[in-house]
Amino acid sequence: MMPRMDGFELCKRLKNDIETSHIPIILLTARAEDDVRREGYESGADAYLSKPFNMEVLLARIRNLIEERRRRIRSFTSEVDISPAQITVTPLDRQLIDRIMEHVERNIGNPNYSVEELSSDVAMHRMNLYRKLQSITGMTPSEFLRTMRLKRAAQLLAQDVNLSVTEVSEMVGFNTPKYFTRYFREMFGCTPSQYHASRKADDAAAE
Repeated sequence: MMPRMDGFELCKRLKNDIETSHIPIILLTARAEDDVRREGYESGADAYLSKPFNMEVLLARIRNLIEERRRRIRSFTSEVDISPAQITVTPLDRQLIDRIMEHVERNIGNPNYSVEELSSDVAMHRMNLYRKLQSITGMTPSEFLRTMRLKRAAQLLAQDVNLSVTEVSEMVGFNTPKYFTRYFREMFGCTPSQYHASRKADDAAAE
């Protein structure tokens, strides 16, 4: 038996600490009763294996958890609409991403809004924010901030076909259209003008 606390308590503490809540946890235990298994999942465990366990089964479960995280990150990166539920598992992580997105949206048009200000707004040390966002989204805070700006730009280009690319660039906090176009192409595979034109064509076809 573990000293001072059991695995359920340890799991609960890790999942309720913002520094560690994103880390997947697999409980390995000799207690296989349904009530005990339920307690394990209620404590926040991502998987539960009874002893004696097969090592291949454990490795397969680990691979599945890693792949699930990769799928969430790919989904968040590729889709224009943003949902914290896409990339988070625990309520604590979801609340943090919600807060981060709220502050970024509030400052979306401010080109001087920095990672330092974001860290202060969510009351996290910059390095802790870096590690947390890297673990959840696969991005650094500056990459996440830029991604949010680009996703908002794509929404604006799709929703209001009368806006110019320069206007959209300014609305989402890019100082120069050149950098806006460069990063937009990297994310969406086309220039803002091409994206804009395609949305106009879609609207015309719908009419």
